Amino acid sequence: MSDGREILGETLAQTWAQRAITPKGLDGRPLASRETARAETMVAPSQALGGAQLPPSVAAAIELGEVLGEGGMGVVYEARQLDLGRKVAVKMLRGEADQPQQAAELLREGRVTGLLEHPNVVPVHTLGRDEADRPLIVMKRIVGRPWASFLAKVTPEERHSTAFLRDNLAILQQVASALRFAHSMGVLHRDIKPDNVMIGAFDEVYLVDWGIACSLSDRHIPSVPRASGVRHIEGTPVYMAPEMAAAAGELLGPASDVYLLGATLHELLTGEPPHLRDDIRDVLEHAFASEPPRYGPDVPAELGAIAQRAMARNPYDRFESAAAFAEAIDAFLLHWSSHELCLEGERRATALEAIRREDGREAEVETLFHEARFAFAQALRGWPENERAEAGRVRLLEQMIAFELRRGAPRAARALLSQLPSAKAELEERVTAAVERQDTIEREADPGLGIQERLKRIYFGATVWTIVAVAAGISSRTGFFVVTHRHIGIVGAAFAVGSILSMIGWRRAMLLSAANRTISITAFVVFLYAVVMWPLLGALGVSMPATTPVIALGVGALWVAPIAYVGRDWAPVPLGHLLIAPLTWLLPAYHFEIFGVVSGAAHLWAAVRMRRSAAANKAPASVAS
Repeated sequence: MSDGREILGETLAQTWAQRAITPKGLDGRPLASRETARAETMVAPSQALGGAQLPPSVAAAIELGEVLGEGGMGVVYEARQLDLGRKVAVKMLRGEADQPQQAAELLREGRVTGLLEHPNVVPVHTLGRDEADRPLIVMKRIVGRPWASFLAKVTPEERHSTAFLRDNLAILQQVASALRFAHSMGVLHRDIKPDNVMIGAFDEVYLVDWGIACSLSDRHIPSVPRASGVRHIEGTPVYMAPEMAAAAGELLGPASDVYLLGATLHELLTGEPPHLRDDIRDVLEHAFASEPPRYGPDVPAELGAIAQRAMARNPYDRFESAAAFAEAIDAFLLHWSSHELCLEGERRATALEAIRREDGREAEVETLFHEARFAFAQALRGWPENERAEAGRVRLLEQMIAFELRRGAPRAARALLSQLPSAKAELEERVTAAVERQDTIEREADPGLGIQERLKRIYFGATVWTIVAVAAGISSRTGFFVVTHRHIGIVGAAFAVGSILSMIGWRRAMLLSAANRTISITAFVVFLYAVVMWPLLGALGVSMPATTPVIALGVGALWVAPIAYVGRDWAPVPLGHLLIAPLTWLLPAYHFEIFGVVSGAAHLWAAVRMRRSAAANKAPASVAS
């Protein structure tokens, strides 16, 4: 690397020799590397005006005030323009001596600045002469300070803060806007640096000091030298582009100003201009070499790449225009905002991952999830190509899917799964299986499922039993046909067979849920109980009136089971059968009628309650068998 630098140094020296250039600082005259180098070509003020007459004296119309600032060749005063009664700024030469070179340069600056009517260029009101017949520029008074004075107070910590970069990149973009306009007018600035940018009291941004501006080769401006004719080192060495260090006017163009924008960006990122060295020769050789700068981890990679491209050694490798440079900054700010939101989303996702397996913190998990998802969504909204944000969003959804599965909310997990661009097969299988299990559980627990078929069976069974029981009571009491324990056992067997046939014939509807199965199975058990107990009690010599309350109590106890699945709507059935016992003891002659009517009424009442509940819950009215 050192050998290459030496070769470049020799090349630069040869270039200077060919052009008969001895830069200041190498010829015994001091030049600070941050000072603007200006060519010493003897140009008369009249030549600087392009043949026009020297402006008249405006001394009588201007009342000078305090000094606002001093530059390389002039001093700026606050002044009052008497005829309009307004405050203005007046830039004039230093000292009292005749300075034709500086006078010509000042007039050139006035002509160029006056040509550029742009919000980021200080408006020039007029050119004129003072009482000593020296030129001056009357311009808008800017209340503010050089950008450099703000940057000088920035600490390393502040330099890498979000606020610093946003604020100062916005300033740099306005400088680029001024250059874009200047280039469209055929003007190169050639001395862009924080010292030459004024920040107004209301955050206005002005690119100042157009004293070494030149015109593009294809756009001649009277009194402004052509870029192609430049044969002297002009500009500020620590910011210079290679072609400026070599005084290669034929290579000067908008890319030269783009380089200076990159050099200014470099100073924003590092706190120093790119070519800062102790010796002026080292400064110029470093500028001529323009090796790509390297940035630390504190510098956003995309922004560092913008600076590197803008300061490419070959002008053709730089951004093609100041507008393209500004667009790159715009893109970075957009991407950076997206990146910052992405980081915020990642922080929330990390916090979520740390607690998602802990019981009792569901509310915190949901809050963190919504915050993280919003951050990733906003990041992708600003920059849809943000791969990191998309990856973070996917990881977050996968985390939340696992959380929802763990807490038994598979449908919520399925909704999140649908938001994934492509779900992992294993995760998709887990969610699908969990949803199916949940569907089964809910179907099992839904008392309204198959309600119509269930009600039909209840209506039919209750009606038939009531008719049979009442008929048995009347027949036995009148002596027409005495019903015995064995006869009732046969009736129970018939009902048991009917129950089995019903479950088979309407198995899909009747066995669709736990409620249906429980009622069907309990009914079958009740009928078996009747088949066994009636004949058994008869064989033991228990009379029919005494058998009925025993059977009713047993049936009532068996009918308690469906309450667990149907709910309180089924309560009338066991309660009704409990009521049968005391009624039959009180009216033993009517034990059959009491059993039939009360049991049938209890079932019908339970059916009505179930139908009302199903309607209230908007449960499915029917399920095809």
